[in-house]
Amino acid sequence: MGGTMLVGVDGTVAGRTAVGWAVDWARAHGQRVEMVHVVDDERGRLRSRALRDREEEAVALLSREVEVARADESGVEVGSRVLVGHPLSRWSEASRSAAGVVVGTHKTGYAGGRVFGSFGLRLASVTRSPLFVIPTDGRRQRRRVVVGVDDAEERSAAVEFAARAAFTAGHELVVLRAASGLHGVEDCRLLDRAAATARATAPSLAVHSRRSRVPAGESLAVASESAELTVVGRDTALALGATGTDLLMNPGGPVAVIPLTITRPVAGSMC
Repeated sequence: MGGTMLVGVDGTVAGRTAVGWAVDWARAHGQRVEMVHVVDDERGRLRSRALRDREEEAVALLSREVEVARADESGVEVGSRVLVGHPLSRWSEASRSAAGVVVGTHKTGYAGGRVFGSFGLRLASVTRSPLFVIPTDGRRQRRRVVVGVDDAEERSAAVEFAARAAFTAGHELVVLRAASGLHGVEDCRLLDRAAATARATAPSLAVHSRRSRVPAGESLAVASESAELTVVGRDTALALGATGTDLLMNPGGPVAVIPLTITRPVAGSMC
């Protein structure tokens, strides 16, 4: 894949978990890692002395975390960057040229979360590259990649992303859809289309389709407990939907939110 993975660092266990995951991902995909800490200037209200002190603390924090990561001898190039401003705005800007953004969260399953738990949820609506949210409880044995399937044809990009991730990791891919009604004809059609897209992306990949009778967010949250990665798409013109929100509020494992451009009919058009 190439490119640079940006990873949020704040000195917490969640931040270190995100760094470890990002380095592993970058090694597998031929990428570099850049640790990022955003100094919140409180919308310009922070005095220059206080802002300078925070910047110096951020530089020291990143220096320590980079030293730890480089000592791992993973072979991955690791750098760092301090950004200043409103955190969501600066992350949104930085994500435009990144291969992906990685943040950690203390939230796992249906337990309470803090720090990046809520921030990752807000960040999902503004990033312009794939966002990866990594729970601290992420070291269990995981053997598959899961991708959620909905009605939008353009979301095939999320399926393609998931298929490449599964192929690189040597795992199977599960395409998952929540039942939309009493009959499953349309659900099966959409699942078949997603499976075909995955096989076209990675012809030797083992792909399995699954239809769930519980809501999509809950289905994906449960599936994420045994998944190497759980993937959902996000319409860049809208805020994160209910499915993605439910998943990020209750992640059982690493989650990827893929930004997508959804084509909509022009107002007044009959087509």
